[in-house]
Amino acid sequence: TFPPPRAAPSSVQDMLGRDRARQPAPVRPPDSPAQPRVPSSNSTALAPWDPSPAGRPKSRRASRDELDLDPCDTESPQFSPRSPMLRIHLREEHHYAFGRAWGLGRDITDHIKERGLKPSEKFLDFGSGALRNGIWLIKYLEAGNYYGIEHNTPMFEAGRDYELPLNGLTHKRPNLYNNVDGQPGLAQFGVKFDKIMAFAVLIHFTNTPGLKKTVLKAFVKYLAPGGTIYLSHHLPFSKETLEKEYGLMIARKDNQKCKWSQSTNVWYELQRIGEHDGS
Repeated sequence: TFPPPRAAPSSVQDMLGRDRARQPAPVRPPDSPAQPRVPSSNSTALAPWDPSPAGRPKSRRASRDELDLDPCDTESPQFSPRSPMLRIHLREEHHYAFGRAWGLGRDITDHIKERGLKPSEKFLDFGSGALRNGIWLIKYLEAGNYYGIEHNTPMFEAGRDYELPLNGLTHKRPNLYNNVDGQPGLAQFGVKFDKIMAFAVLIHFTNTPGLKKTVLKAFVKYLAPGGTIYLSHHLPFSKETLEKEYGLMIARKDNQKCKWSQSTNVWYELQRIGEHDGS
């Protein structure tokens, strides 16, 4: 089991650590019975999980005020040094949530840039997680051109509330959406995208073919003329199905040897039939 959390620090600097000497924990005598832990008076009990539609949180876009918050601003209640959520993000457990190195985001961004992504283009990162890719893509793209959609709320919040301000990227005005309702969510932005990427997303829809079809149709609907869809691992449907039902052709396949994550990515580029430029 994990040890109980330490007392909340009095300042962000204390929480980030000053190499202070740790005091040894008091030792309970062997004959002394264990005392039950009593919640403090200011603790907040978690509400029981409600699986019904009424109990689910609503999908929402991150507001401009939320994106402008500074996690080290001690005047903000949400991001004060005593904020439990900030303390969770500081552990950076979201860096290890998906089994591959955090540096994979740099590898993915390097590949997309090599394949011709321009700073002026609108880029959709579908399944943006905690912005593992986003922190690199947002730096590269012009302000307002990064769009991220993530279903997992803790990952979404780790990216928006921690990674974004930590990396000094709030001024780039990324567009972030938490689609907890299970719908693709592309319509929320009201734009068409020059590049759409779904890295290790559609491979999880094996048991939900209907959702896989819905997402791919949304990609086609909101793909700008001449745009490209980047998918990883393997194709969601056969070449014939992609051409007949979605009007998409396989423009390219790549095997990327990753420098920062020491792994290999398989990439497929899809474009509308008749729009492939041969590159």
